Amino acid sequence: MIDLIKLKWKKYLLGVFVLVVVDLGQLVVPIIIAIIIDKIANFQTNQKELFNYFLILLNLALIVAFLRFFWRFFIVGASREIERDLRTKIYEHILKLHIGYFNEKRTGDIMAKATNDLEAIRMALSMGIIAISDAIIYTSFSIVAMFLISYKLTLISIIPLILLAPISLIFGKIIYEKFKKVQDIFGELSEKVRETFEGINVIKAYTREKEFLNNFKKESLTYLRANVDLAKSWGLYEPIIKLLSGISIVIILLIGGYFVIRNEITIGQLTAFFAYLNMLIWPMLGIGWGINLFQRANASYLRIKELLNEKPQIYIKPNSHQKEIIGNIKVRNLSFAYDDKKVLEDITFEVKNSQSVGIIGKIGSGKSTLLKILMRLYNPPPGSVFIDDVDILDWDFYELRKYIGYVPQEAFLFSMTIRENILLGKPDATEREIWEIIEIVDFKKDIEKFPMGLDTMLGERGITLSGGQRQRLALARALIKKPKILLLDDTFSALDNETENNILRNLKTYFEDMTTIIVSHKVSAIMDCDYIIVLEQGKIKEFGTHQELMEIKGYYYNMYNLQKFANIKHGAEIYTG
Repeated sequence: MIDLIKLKWKKYLLGVFVLVVVDLGQLVVPIIIAIIIDKIANFQTNQKELFNYFLILLNLALIVAFLRFFWRFFIVGASREIERDLRTKIYEHILKLHIGYFNEKRTGDIMAKATNDLEAIRMALSMGIIAISDAIIYTSFSIVAMFLISYKLTLISIIPLILLAPISLIFGKIIYEKFKKVQDIFGELSEKVRETFEGINVIKAYTREKEFLNNFKKESLTYLRANVDLAKSWGLYEPIIKLLSGISIVIILLIGGYFVIRNEITIGQLTAFFAYLNMLIWPMLGIGWGINLFQRANASYLRIKELLNEKPQIYIKPNSHQKEIIGNIKVRNLSFAYDDKKVLEDITFEVKNSQSVGIIGKIGSGKSTLLKILMRLYNPPPGSVFIDDVDILDWDFYELRKYIGYVPQEAFLFSMTIRENILLGKPDATEREIWEIIEIVDFKKDIEKFPMGLDTMLGERGITLSGGQRQRLALARALIKKPKILLLDDTFSALDNETENNILRNLKTYFEDMTTIIVSHKVSAIMDCDYIIVLEQGKIKEFGTHQELMEIKGYYYNMYNLQKFANIKHGAEIYTG
């Protein structure tokens, strides 16, 4: 937490300085009141003098009220700036993390760290610092003032307060552990809500609303119990502090009254002593509250640091290769594994500029992983993948991705307009370029059906579109950048044969110099490629042109015949170029 405070140390220093001035202004008040009471009790004052004291107190009140704005401006303002910067840092760091991280971690927990945990840190860096600074100033000044009034009475009255330090340490540790548990459960609850919203169609389709509601109630009850458990600890701490302060007040009332009777102190001094003792009650509570806030913040900061310490898997070498890509791809003896689970083994093939390669195979054979490696979403072993005879690890991956168009298996669209989703591929594309791409992906007839055309707003994840429309729009987003290499991961799975044939023809016509790799379960999408790779359990099982693979009569041959029979049965034709 100290490293965060250092970021805005000037503002905090100014804020604490103003806070000291404000507190000192308030701490002077009991002295003035004591003087007034003693003068009135001894008939040593007059109306004019009383009015002057009134003006002094009024001016002090106005100065304190005026300066209160500034300590809030500096301290609370600094905490807000730290919160903003930390939130930006988290978001920026998340964007740099490798995609495997998001497969391992729950999205809800990541969201909780960027919201709830940040709020806990901000509270500690604002109200926590204020509470502890107040406590130190009030405590030190009050005890000094009390000693000056009567050191005997002070020593007697603070005896119950000696227990404060060990009690605060014990409760601080308990509160830290319990708050960390609360935040962890909140992350699980957030993930449950996110998952429910994303899968709402499935939940409704299988009429599982009641089941999911009951599961949510259980999670929510667990979160409630954890919060109640935390509240019990904090709720027990405050009464103990008030009990100790109450005992001190009773002691002062008895012994202080005795000292007044013996003329060891005056009535005004006893009144001031009571005022200072009351002022000690807030510091005692303030220290507890501040410790509570900082314990919560420390728990939250550890969770955030755990996220920020996650090293991005993708790295950029110094002086990395930056050059326009031609489109030649070489893969030599590529093997790749996820957490010791081998996905690809000894993959070797070569694609020349403007060639097209089809990849087919069973689910889990490594097809999508191969494309992600070519996109450098995962790092391959050195010396196994080359783009234009340069090791893919030596390329600046921002430059690399600039020339690669990638359409993932899940055609993800953002809650923006159709135009904005397409322009993600090329923000400065002209209207003519947009419509040209729309024609190529055979989306024009769909656009004409939307009331707002290109400016039609899409629902979350493009839910307002059909599966085929989402795939074509995702393809348009990739093509508008006019890539040198196009990677398509089962992009035609939701398309009918006629639309698929139209798009394949257009790709050949408009992108003659583009290297294309198409992963598909549909033979019709890859049969016209220059050659085809059949993957099985991460290995190349079959390799060759459509005709060569048909002669082998293996997996590809069987898939072709099965799909041909299915298409004939439904009155469709397989595109043959």
